[in-house]
Amino acid sequence: MKNYNYLKSIIILLFLNFPLIGFSQEISGIVKDANNSPLIGATVVIENTYIGTTTDANGKFIVNANKIDDGVLLVSFIGYKPQKLKIASLNDVSNVEVTLEEDLFGLSEIVVTSRRREEDIREVPLSVSTLSVKEIERTISTSTGDLLGVVPNVNVTGDQYSQSINIRGIMGGNGGNPGSGTAEGVYLNEVYQGPDEFQNNFVVDLARIEVLRGPQGTQFGKNAIAGAVNMTTIKPTPKNYATLNVDYGDRNFMRIRPVVNAKLTKSINVRASVLHYRYDGYIKNIADGKNSDSEVTAGRIDLNFRPNENFVANLGFDFTDENYVEQQPNVVSWANAPLTEIPLDVAFNAGYGINLNDDGRGTFNHNVSPFYKKKLWGTSLNMGYYIGKSAVIKSITSYRDATREWKRDLDFSIADAIYEDREDRGKQFSQELKISSSSSNKLNWVGGLFYYNMNSDFSQNITLGSFMDVLYGTPAGTLEGSSIFPRAEIVQNNIGVYASADYRFLDFFTINAGIRYTIDKKEISFQQDGVPAVGYQAFPDANLDGVADEGEYLKADHSENIITPTVSLKAKPFEWANAYISYARGYKSGGFNVRFISSAQELETPFDAEIMDNYEVGVKLSNANNTFFANLAAFLMNYDNLQVPVTTEDGTGIAINNAAKAQVKGFEADITYLITKNIAFSGGFGYNQSEYTDYVAELPDGSTIDRAGERLNNIPDMNANAAIDLNFPIGKVKLVGRIQYKYRGELDQPTYIDATDANTIDALGLWSSRIGVEGKKWGAYLWGRNLADKEYIIGKGTTGISPFIRTFEQIGEPRLIGVNVVYTLGNK
Repeated sequence: MKNYNYLKSIIILLFLNFPLIGFSQEISGIVKDANNSPLIGATVVIENTYIGTTTDANGKFIVNANKIDDGVLLVSFIGYKPQKLKIASLNDVSNVEVTLEEDLFGLSEIVVTSRRREEDIREVPLSVSTLSVKEIERTISTSTGDLLGVVPNVNVTGDQYSQSINIRGIMGGNGGNPGSGTAEGVYLNEVYQGPDEFQNNFVVDLARIEVLRGPQGTQFGKNAIAGAVNMTTIKPTPKNYATLNVDYGDRNFMRIRPVVNAKLTKSINVRASVLHYRYDGYIKNIADGKNSDSEVTAGRIDLNFRPNENFVANLGFDFTDENYVEQQPNVVSWANAPLTEIPLDVAFNAGYGINLNDDGRGTFNHNVSPFYKKKLWGTSLNMGYYIGKSAVIKSITSYRDATREWKRDLDFSIADAIYEDREDRGKQFSQELKISSSSSNKLNWVGGLFYYNMNSDFSQNITLGSFMDVLYGTPAGTLEGSSIFPRAEIVQNNIGVYASADYRFLDFFTINAGIRYTIDKKEISFQQDGVPAVGYQAFPDANLDGVADEGEYLKADHSENIITPTVSLKAKPFEWANAYISYARGYKSGGFNVRFISSAQELETPFDAEIMDNYEVGVKLSNANNTFFANLAAFLMNYDNLQVPVTTEDGTGIAINNAAKAQVKGFEADITYLITKNIAFSGGFGYNQSEYTDYVAELPDGSTIDRAGERLNNIPDMNANAAIDLNFPIGKVKLVGRIQYKYRGELDQPTYIDATDANTIDALGLWSSRIGVEGKKWGAYLWGRNLADKEYIIGKGTTGISPFIRTFEQIGEPRLIGVNVVYTLGNK
């Protein structure tokens, strides 16, 4: 029945999507480059509206609109400096000629869609950071998380397969807990991606990344309390060409990225891109001699259909297939063995002749080889058309399917004691309908409906090995092979209704007000097989045999309704300055800790929703010739019931607790400056000061500790980046280069015990560079990451399953050097 409803919704939307009416004013022309060659696929829109088109195979365009005397035509194309033309000043609106100048560095790509319409970033009353296609190429990144590492007040944590995006100090992702929501909203071509298991971390063919900081939800999509990451891929154009991009580096690093773009018919274009990535890694399991290698194949296909100037449809498909030998941290020290004052490794060596220890940093010693696999695919249909003479309606439909499985050694040693097999399966469907004004009048508005459904299955099988019989003094084979096996089905539904409006008065003041009403509901069905001898019961278990009753489940549900408003005032006292002040309320749903439980009440008692009030002031500065831009913002965020992810006492996962109150305040800055025609500077700085203002945390032994005044986990006190880009023409080729420095301040890692100095990760600064020569259709480059070969820590703490409690450290990637070659066949 659910699939029928989804299909019915899509069919209805397909019938709706036809152009309904013409418009009273037509603007037409051609877009060319400095060599008088037409630019195919350039974007031509009326600024601050949804009215626009792309140029055809001859570089020509036609924009149909209402009569807009004070409107501005915004013309942009990847790799070129955008142009603005005031419509009122055009002598002939039927023969407009626009010549775009090549943008050597990408610093002038200032057109953003952060509010779901094409706008100059200097006009947006939000703290927005952008990465253009040129910047994406130069950062030598292999995943979305790598790219976001250069954005002020954004910190990406996690391991090689699961990344949490921390925006302004608020932890993203769901910590591997399908019963939890996410703090950030990740979008790809306007489609909400869901939690990290549904996100394609190896998006290829990116045109732009925009990071919106602060609560989002009154303009589009799903509510997000911390911020949103808005990714856009390069769209199909009416050209026939292919590009091959190949990297090879140390430790058998290899990345191959072919792209094909084709014109199928007059109104249909297609683009396909693939990535194949392989890397031997830098951490080794000394027990089996295997490196923590990675192999990923990912890609996407986009089909663009535009039968006329008033209707457009984009059909997209993306996938990823990821396989890893999971990298594990090395053990620094072991806790004392039970009933003794002897460290566990010493006791094992003396009593059983087993060496638990690793062979220094960059190694681990596990008898079970850890692995991780992820298969993900998704499809979306994005359609838009005009209604009447003053509105645009848009439909965004999406379906995604994901499967993850992994195996880990939970005793973190060579001992045959405890290991884990886990599998997550999930399906999600989302539908967004929105209607908005399509004219550049003093009043612009948008309203929409958003529906999201996720159905996920979770299972985590903990198997006991032969050594557990030794530890518990039971006869051989008594505990060996038995397992603790929780499994659950979680259904989540989110419905949002939102509206927002801008009103411009006195010509240089604009006020924006928005509101969202959200309904969140989660339902869970749970079973658990247990091993009573080691303290884990089965649920439900009427027979008390350690096996969950067949067909019987513990059930729980949790619902929330909330209204979240936003308001901002923007002033433009000078042509070179925009200032704004804003307030927004953010919300993150409550949920369940889906893991091992010791009582039915533990499952049925959810953690609470998180509420945040965000106050922000900002200013955006630029100059007339577009060689300088600065984005400055200061913020104060007050949290109620902040959800705090902590490692569970048994070391098998992440649990969510609520801190009563917390506060985060700070500021951020983005600056770009074209020093000369051939040299550019870009940089950013973010500062966070965070603390729990009311938080009494419960420790594993049942005692409590007051953490008020302590810093929040996983929040660096500051981060910064700076880069110098070079672009020097030499005859028919160009010498290009970038040198970049990234800095991250110290942070505390979460643990189930109180944070101590042992869990504080020191500040870190890393250098990278890329230099090469490129022609019109080719490029050859030499690149390097962590050029100084700095040894650094990316994770540390104390955790484990008794008696295998250990203090650990995980090192970051050593220096990596590689080469990159790019070649294009045909004309872009």
